[in-house]
Amino acid sequence: NRTTQWGLVRYRISGDPDGVDLDNIFIASFGAGYAYSDRVSVGLAVDYRQATTSTADGALEMSPYVTWGLSDSFGLNLYGLLGLSDGSPDVGGGLQLSLKF
Repeated sequence: NRTTQWGLVRYRISGDPDGVDLDNIFIASFGAGYAYSDRVSVGLAVDYRQATTSTADGALEMSPYVTWGLSDSFGLNLYGLLGLSDGSPDVGGGLQLSLKF
């Protein structure tokens, strides 16, 4: 059994389409996970994104997840989302299928 931690900071240059003034923004993600076995892991990610306009709010979200390795090639990820700011959805979630090749 093992734990992992990660972090990422990015800077996005948004550009300015006709009639829209977008700001360049910082985006940050960090999280931690725990592998129960070779096939099952759980974790929590936190994501932050600055607002791209002065009239919008930035986003701050927390996402718990469970990942199952169905085989050496296929994986399934179930995740939730909890918005922690006005610029985020209140709640959400999803299911992701991955293929390694």
